[in-house]
Amino acid sequence: MSGRAIAGPDTNLNWPESSGRTIEVERVRVKLPTETDFRAALLRDPLSARAAAFRVLRHRIAKSGDPRVILVTSANDEEGKTTCALNLALVLAESGRNRVVLVEANTQNPALTSVLGFTTPACVLDQLTQHRADPSRPFKVAQITSHDLDVLAAQPGSEPRLPLHGPSLIAAVGGLRRIFDYVVIDTSSVLTGLDVPLVQDAADGIVLAARTRHTRALGLNAAMDQIGHDRILGVALLDP
Repeated sequence: MSGRAIAGPDTNLNWPESSGRTIEVERVRVKLPTETDFRAALLRDPLSARAAAFRVLRHRIAKSGDPRVILVTSANDEEGKTTCALNLALVLAESGRNRVVLVEANTQNPALTSVLGFTTPACVLDQLTQHRADPSRPFKVAQITSHDLDVLAAQPGSEPRLPLHGPSLIAAVGGLRRIFDYVVIDTSSVLTGLDVPLVQDAADGIVLAARTRHTRALGLNAAMDQIGHDRILGVALLDP
């Protein structure tokens, strides 16, 4: 994709930690390219049937206790977890109704910057490591002003990363939920990834993405057993 750009810092947000320290979130405006990835249904065609399906998902999640921290995953790779997480975050933020942050917690195959077409101001995985050494260091989030969404994205790299440090992410999410109405976490797959067991305790509930004519019932059931059926808000069935 073309049209990648980063602008200067915008507003800063703060939240208090349990220790009494104040953590800063620095928002950096980013501009999305004019050509939209087909996976971003809410951006590409907000009046489409695919976009409407995510509004139905938003409604059903609200009726399931309105969880504020939602983890999105899938049984295996290539089953739509990033597509689901992105569009769910966009529909939750739609029309400025909520303050939403989308957090990428996928060390193996981060994809948000590719789908959205921007360069992250700072990799969330690197920021978590830096914040462990210096808790006063601000987190930088990409602010997509045109769609009222903030994104903490990972920077894709040629070398595989070490497993995510779960306690660091859980601590960060604990702060984010104090200033955002919703935190949506895009993570790796349950059966082939490394990250879900490390981050699922940060979430109030979990959405499983699945693809028609691709996801197998055996794998989906195995993922549900591994996560725990009581944690699952529902299964989002996506078209190819």
